[in-house]
Amino acid sequence: MKTPTRPSWTWTPCSCSAVSCRSALSKTGTEVFLDDVELELGEVQVARLNTIKAGIAQRRAELSA
Repeated sequence: MKTPTRPSWTWTPCSCSAVSCRSALSKTGTEVFLDDVELELGEVQVARLNTIKAGIAQRRAELSA
């Protein structure tokens, strides 16, 4: 299994589509990293990652409420 590479955490303008840029900006660095890791894993690990990501989203909702 190869390790996903990460860009620096500072935001720089990208050449990707505006939609994916907005999507990346709306997520935390951790969530973006987990999305990248998900591409490298099998089904069982992806299910675990989705549980973690759901927990992050729930916690963010609680903090912003």
